[in-house]
Amino acid sequence: MIILLSTYLSNLTINSETFFYYNDFYSGTKFYYETIELNVSANAYHYLPLNGSIPPQPMLYKKHFNPTSLELNKISISINSNYIDEPRFRIRFNNSVKYILVVTAFKPNVTEPFEINAFASSILLFSQINISTKFIFIKMS
Repeated sequence: MIILLSTYLSNLTINSETFFYYNDFYSGTKFYYETIELNVSANAYHYLPLNGSIPPQPMLYKKHFNPTSLELNKISISINSNYIDEPRFRIRFNNSVKYILVVTAFKPNVTEPFEINAFASSILLFSQINISTKFIFIKMS
């Protein structure tokens, strides 16, 4: 039986961690983000809708997240595009794997509150983590 097991509420602010994104649309544009470790109690499918005034953008990583290399360890998730105002995805989590969920806004330089709900048949716990303390960046002269 799949039920709502947990809810995570937070807020992207000007004090949130940031990364800079480069592509054809954004050249060094700042995105605020929050990093959340997901702890699952059993191997099971989980359904995670996200809510926010501007749609939050989820990115899922295996083991760790490096804000200077956004594609490293990234897990491909399919966002249900029928709900553009409420991105949602379904994934089978393995309880022996460490998952990191990164939540940012769909647009750059946006701060906003957001909410994540977890629907599943097993427990999913959210723990906010600070990534910047896990990486050391050395400037080469």
